[in-house]
Amino acid sequence: RSSQKYVAPAAEKPKAKPKGLTHGQMVMQWEANGRDAEGKLIKHTPKKQGWTKDEINRARDRADAERRRAAEQAAVTTTPAGAAGEAVETAEGVPAHELARARLRELAHALQTGAKGAAGGGAEGASAAEGAGASCEPPPEEQWAIAE
Repeated sequence: RSSQKYVAPAAEKPKAKPKGLTHGQMVMQWEANGRDAEGKLIKHTPKKQGWTKDEINRARDRADAERRRAAEQAAVTTTPAGAAGEAVETAEGVPAHELARARLRELAHALQTGAKGAAGGGAEGASAAEGAGASCEPPPEEQWAIAE
């Protein structure tokens, strides 16, 4: 047996409500709010309202729609000049596609002369050039004619 008396568990006490501000704290808050035209402290200011879930969703939808519109515009504006029927000219006044063709001709010519130089060097170079298929290709002018 225990020497202590039985005590029934007490009901939980209600939690204390948070106390309001002291008068000194309220005066500091009013001073922070400022004064009106008559020089009196502004005691009550309208609370700033946060965004509701509907407003957040509307703003997100608006931003998504704007992003989609920008992506569609970007897709529309990236049409190649050749497909659009326009002639893009460089600073020299020469159409860009002509410069590209000339550059490709130069590269093809350099490749062919390099392959011919290797073929003239010996039998190994000739077999390497044939293996690369350099001798089977038509000249660049004919390639462009075939492509068009």
